[in-house]
Amino acid sequence: MINRLSFTIFLISLIVGAATPMSVQSNTSKNLPVEIDGSLFGSSVPGSMVIGRNYSVNVMISNNLNQSVIVVIRMDFPVESILVDPLVRTLVLEPRDQVLTHFTLIAYDTLAGRANITAVLFILDDKPIEVQRVAATVTSIHRSSLPQIALVLVGLISVSLVTLFLVRRKPIRGGHNYRVERVIADVNAGIETA
Repeated sequence: MINRLSFTIFLISLIVGAATPMSVQSNTSKNLPVEIDGSLFGSSVPGSMVIGRNYSVNVMISNNLNQSVIVVIRMDFPVESILVDPLVRTLVLEPRDQVLTHFTLIAYDTLAGRANITAVLFILDDKPIEVQRVAATVTSIHRSSLPQIALVLVGLISVSLVTLFLVRRKPIRGGHNYRVERVIADVNAGIETA
């Protein structure tokens, strides 16, 4: 069918972006040989991301042909703030078949403004043919507020423990404060001798 050398060249061209586009489609497409379900993809891309958290993106590909086809899905994303695993996925679709596949997004740096996450669908023929692009927008990438909350809680607990230690610095044994009783005894003894 396809030898390893042509497949390797195809993957390199996908990563570099040298594949020839057949057409660029929006989220709604008609009469494509293979297509991505844009509504499923758009609903699985998070609107807002927290640094260090994993997000799963669902990509449903439908084969509308009466023959098997090899497709490749590549994810385009802002490399300065998001990692995607895997970057490229290759699938064989049987006639009239649908396949659900997953990609993992991980934000590693904040991002000012919006970011587009795009699934690019190719049919693997003699040369790669771009069939469709489906994009969804991440509106913000921010740090988790959990460390700040934890820091405030540790500070409050520390202040409470120090305050408790200072207030209860004099030991009380058996419900009696022997230092106070000793002072009262010494005062009483001083009054009796005078």
